[in-house]
Amino acid sequence: MASYLIALIIPIISFIFQSYPRFFNRYFGVDVWSRMLETDYIRKNHHKIPMQKIQDGFILEGFFNYPPVLPWLLSFISKKNLFNIQGFIAPIFDILQNILVFIITLHITGRAEIALTAQLIYATIPLAILENSYLTPRSLGYLNFTLAFYPLLLYSLQPNLLYLLISFIFITLSFFTHKFAAQSLLFACLFFSIIENKTFPYLLIFFLSFITAIFISGGYYLRILQGHIDNIRFWMRNYEYRFAHQVRGILKSGEKTDFVGKVYYLLGTFSPLTLIGTNIWIINYNVSYFRDL
Repeated sequence: MASYLIALIIPIISFIFQSYPRFFNRYFGVDVWSRMLETDYIRKNHHKIPMQKIQDGFILEGFFNYPPVLPWLLSFISKKNLFNIQGFIAPIFDILQNILVFIITLHITGRAEIALTAQLIYATIPLAILENSYLTPRSLGYLNFTLAFYPLLLYSLQPNLLYLLISFIFITLSFFTHKFAAQSLLFACLFFSIIENKTFPYLLIFFLSFITAIFISGGYYLRILQGHIDNIRFWMRNYEYRFAHQVRGILKSGEKTDFVGKVYYLLGTFSPLTLIGTNIWIINYNVSYFRDL
């Protein structure tokens, strides 16, 4: 019983770490204003996706093509209240993800101490803390990814139509929740199809969910997909500008006077350092792997 209580305490502590800076700087997060603006469009449109072209608040005129689940949920909160709590929303979804990590590990191993260790490892991944420190759909996307993919793994081990149905529902939902979570699901399904030599259930259920997402949205998901592809193309063409300053443009290493600018330069120059710095547990995993060899 004590283990289950601790399983609730770890996510709460993680929530505090992720959200406490917002008590001092609620304006943190480059995407916050975009999420607030998208939510306001849906709110003003009676909690429906605006289908007409929009420009107010954006540089270029275009159609709303963002995955609508999070802004739709937030549209039921008044603009004033949402502004006050926006820094605490993403960590709430991460609490659920952290608890889910405990449940899944306990289900696999049957040992609460291992499940708690997995929880602690997840809670101390710097990338998770950074990505949930402002208003973003990523934590909701990660949660949805886990709920979608774990039942697929269970079905592969022990065929049960209930597992397949749960996975189908959450994969379909992922297309409307977070673009890169859906993209990650595609590559995860492709990877496990290859290593297990099973097209079913992985790729077939993914593409069935894809077709369903298009059908139930009246084709709106194709607009989301086009926006995703356009975003990838943009950064493929403009990769060298990813750390450009909004006013001063691209600065050379010697011209960067503030600490944050220098850190960004190092992270962009030494990609392995970025990977290790955002998930320090990779080192421990690789050491254990090569020791076993």
